[in-house]
Amino acid sequence: MRFTPPWEVDGTEVREEYARGDWAYALGRPACEHPRYAEAVKVAEGKPDRRGRRSHTKGAKAFNPWWIRSLSDVDAVIEGCWMDEEAGHRVCKFATKYLRYPVEEGGGTVTLLDWQIYDLIMPLFGWKRANGYRRFHRGTVWVPKKNGKSFICSLLALYGLTKDNERAPEVYVAAGDRDQASIIYNESSHLAKASPVLAQRLRFVDSTRRIYPKKGRGIYRVLSSDAQLAEGVKWSHVYLDELHVQSPRMWQTLKGGGISRMQPLMLAISTAGIYDETSIAWNQWELSEKIHSGALKNWSYFALMYRATSDDDWHSEDTWRRANPSYGTILRPEIFKELHDEAVSNPVEQSNFMRYHLNVWTRANEVWIDQDDWRDCAGEYSIEEMYGRRAYGGMDLSLEDDLTAFALWFPPQDEDEPHKMWVWFWLPKAVALDKSESNAAPYDMWLRDGWVFGTEGNVIDYRVIKQFILETVQHFDVPEIAYDRYQATQIVTELMDEGLTMVPHGQGTVSMNAPTTEMKKLVLQRNVQHPDNPVLNWQVSNCQIVYDSGGNVKLKKSDKTPGRSGGKGYKRYKIDGVIAAIMGLSRAIVQPDAIAPGIVVF
Repeated sequence: MRFTPPWEVDGTEVREEYARGDWAYALGRPACEHPRYAEAVKVAEGKPDRRGRRSHTKGAKAFNPWWIRSLSDVDAVIEGCWMDEEAGHRVCKFATKYLRYPVEEGGGTVTLLDWQIYDLIMPLFGWKRANGYRRFHRGTVWVPKKNGKSFICSLLALYGLTKDNERAPEVYVAAGDRDQASIIYNESSHLAKASPVLAQRLRFVDSTRRIYPKKGRGIYRVLSSDAQLAEGVKWSHVYLDELHVQSPRMWQTLKGGGISRMQPLMLAISTAGIYDETSIAWNQWELSEKIHSGALKNWSYFALMYRATSDDDWHSEDTWRRANPSYGTILRPEIFKELHDEAVSNPVEQSNFMRYHLNVWTRANEVWIDQDDWRDCAGEYSIEEMYGRRAYGGMDLSLEDDLTAFALWFPPQDEDEPHKMWVWFWLPKAVALDKSESNAAPYDMWLRDGWVFGTEGNVIDYRVIKQFILETVQHFDVPEIAYDRYQATQIVTELMDEGLTMVPHGQGTVSMNAPTTEMKKLVLQRNVQHPDNPVLNWQVSNCQIVYDSGGNVKLKKSDKTPGRSGGKGYKRYKIDGVIAAIMGLSRAIVQPDAIAPGIVVF
């Protein structure tokens, strides 16, 4: 089935590349691949719009459902959703009728690009549920830098404040830091102040980055992630700029704030980030991908993804255009080529080019183990299944108010069996929330699900850990437990008094090189299994390689967040469980009776 595209009806000028579908992939798998597509079209044809008309084409007898474009759209129609094109057009008209570019930017009326109209605004505001309220309450728009993200945030936020017919609207734009918050506010205020209509209707408080309607109640406010100002807000619209730098606390605080509104809208507009499987951004990216592919049915979530893929040639202009819907308009091809050429000549810039300009997630510096390789080593086994086995221990103690890890490494019992490991974690319950923020990890969730054990108070209770180790090793043959000397004197002495053999293990490159190298080799050979512990998975993704002058390696925590150690905005990404497991492996590979065929002894 082919339907007349809307731009051929309303006369909007679109680019040839857009008309031929160069960016259609960003909506997800096409609707025609859904087994119930024909059924959805029939349902749509039988439903007139709110004014009783059966087509957006004047005089036509049947609907022209161009807007059933993705798998999710098919599911939505079958569930009673419909398209109110006038609602979508109202937002577009608001932009072109009321907003003006400031004089210093050339002045003149605002114009919208084809993708902004038909891929973003029309579906986001035009789709309605059976009850007449908006279909989408939450979603993400993934688009590379310099495609107009700040402009879109400003446009939609101003519409939410002035034209969305919401009683006492509360509109918030959440930025990653104060500088970005200022950029977004300035964009919004400049667009509105240059408008003869909005300048008369709104009151601007530049010092606190707020805008109020002069008549009635309402507020537009820009928040930065380091301002704990989101508690108790009852937003009608929330727009999050650059989701990959948003704090988990800001996200969770804002998420439930619109529950009392009839049609709240929470939308993140972002580029890809540096890979971190615990981040809010990666979580929402994966959600968007699952919806796009059809692996997850969720027609209430708006997912728009402009990006290159691993199969695309990053040197090709076709790839540049494919990933950037504003290519050739806002983005000038000659400037884009200069950025590409710089990345070719300077390898340091390649990851930045891929991330910022092709919307591809990148790794922080040189990662130790690729996450795909690590996931392939996940095994289904319980710790009880390992009872009676020989195991070598590793213990990495924390600061008194931070994470502590204890690991057991199980060498293979025969040639066909892989190595196995198990890691336990502890954290003081009283500091879990603060550590979730400073370590960028969902400790509260892991405590709830039993992946982390909580000790009472605000400092780690080493007595609890000592007792756990003593009880646990009774189930295994544990010849030795390796430990980092740092802060370990008391608990090590007590464990030795109980009859355990404790072996100090250096943390420098000379001591860590052999087991670190061996563990990576085992992963690449798929000759080791881990229990798919989300805490350990996260910590593996945090590991980066450090070399000494002799080529020896050890691991360090990744530096994924700007800021000096201990300074504002600094995130302390953890690798304690990985270090504990490596120390356990270290003791295993020096024991003659623990070495399976193929293991290299260093």
